[in-house]
Amino acid sequence: MNSLLVLSAQIYYEFLDKNGLGVEKIRIRSKAFDGRKLLIQMDQKLFNTDGLLLRTKEGDFYIGEEEEISILSYDEQKLILILEFLIPIEPFKEFELLSDLKFLVKNVEAFFKNQTIAFPSKPPISIDENDIPMERLSLEQAKAIRVIFSSPLSYIWGAPGSGKTQRVLFESLLYLIKKDKKIALLAPTNHALEQALKALIKKGNELGLDRHLFLRLGVPTMEFLTLYPECCDSSALDKDKLSLFSYQNPKDRIHEARVLAMTIDGFIKRYEGLKIAFDHIFLDECGFTPLIKACAMCVNDSAITLLGDHKQLMPVCEMPPKELEFHPQAKLWNLSALFLEALFEAKEEIFTQKCLKLKQTKTAVLKHTYRYGNNLAKILDSFIYHNGLRGEQEESRIFFFDTYQFLGHHLRGEMHLNHTNPKEAEAILKLLPTIKGDYAVITPFVKQRQLLIQNGVAYEKVLLSTDLKGKSLIL
Repeated sequence: MNSLLVLSAQIYYEFLDKNGLGVEKIRIRSKAFDGRKLLIQMDQKLFNTDGLLLRTKEGDFYIGEEEEISILSYDEQKLILILEFLIPIEPFKEFELLSDLKFLVKNVEAFFKNQTIAFPSKPPISIDENDIPMERLSLEQAKAIRVIFSSPLSYIWGAPGSGKTQRVLFESLLYLIKKDKKIALLAPTNHALEQALKALIKKGNELGLDRHLFLRLGVPTMEFLTLYPECCDSSALDKDKLSLFSYQNPKDRIHEARVLAMTIDGFIKRYEGLKIAFDHIFLDECGFTPLIKACAMCVNDSAITLLGDHKQLMPVCEMPPKELEFHPQAKLWNLSALFLEALFEAKEEIFTQKCLKLKQTKTAVLKHTYRYGNNLAKILDSFIYHNGLRGEQEESRIFFFDTYQFLGHHLRGEMHLNHTNPKEAEAILKLLPTIKGDYAVITPFVKQRQLLIQNGVAYEKVLLSTDLKGKSLIL
């Protein structure tokens, strides 16, 4: 198994490197040194704080916790990145800031070269009916918790607003915390991780749960750091904030916490150094997590719970379908974490499977969404979920804007060969200030999504769809 995973990482890396993919130049508005600190004002948000590097005439310098250049803070609202240097700053008077996600592929290769994995077989700790707080759960949510604590590998599937995080995940974590267990909470992106953590910490506050039980490893956003400094890695805190807490040694803080939260890439990078035998691992947004990265969780011999919605976005893989057919091992980057069982059962035969079949992965389905009215839930069920999804009695109101008609046909532009439409992006940017409340921009093209984000649309607001016949929509 390990040899297949290593080969997959090597093939994918070679493809990215050969085709100049996986590397993005970050546009900089201004930069200024303050001693050994460098403040960078950017023109765009960072998709990921991992894999950043500074390119100078003397070479490339990676940025990271164990590197000679580290991230002190990242303010995603003000687009300000602050770096700290342990090396002379003179060579960095002129530089380019790059995001090189090939670095993460190399981390995956190194992980499977050094760690042995096995399909999860260790059962979770049992839960008694009296330990399930029925007063805070629906019958479906209670059933999901029973599933989590009855199988080494489980999947909780639910549409947005069905209570996966604030009910099922939170109550599962709360039970494990009370049992003094060590838990890993993982997600594919920083944004997904912090969204889950914010919801969980808020629920914990309602019950008087000590925030120190949660520890977010890695680089937090400035917003998260400001709201929950006591939940952040000590390396993310300045000396003044660090002095407010009783711990000084990072190992003490890790020992104190019950829930260690990090991205799946952070888990891959940190696992060996953490030296922790987790009692249970939870992976949120599992449908967006590449299968090859999800395999890293199988190093720990603990129960694994996947949470998500496989009807939403699948993992982003830079290799096109024709190349994947020529290099089938790279499909491990294209398949989601839900194929974990299939990979261990069929190994390379997984590359020819047409549908997902879960036998050993015990599944619970949440069919009631508390976010949408029943009118919208019925539409979603008819066209997407097909599982009896239902919603609230109060109906949801849906508005549709055609940017061309709304702002004038003079904005119509031809789609470029690289699947971008600058004039359409211009129309959307002019429309957004007129929208009150929440919104989402949906586009069928990855490049158009990148263009919208680069021009100021919040990255979490731009979603992909393959059914729009070349147009972006605002919902």
